[in-house]
Amino acid sequence: MVLENKFRESEEVRELADRCVERGSRMIIFSRFTEPGAQLAGFGGIAALLRYSIA
Repeated sequence: MVLENKFRESEEVRELADRCVERGSRMIIFSRFTEPGAQLAGFGGIAALLRYSIA
């Protein structure tokens, strides 16, 4: 999950989106003007839902 302004402004985020598609994942882009987008902004504008524990 990523905010639209992060997606537009960051080449790294766009490259991450390309890698997501290559690996069969998907990236959801939120507008910062919506309630979920405002909540995501509180996390820095980028978040992920992981299938497996990383610990």
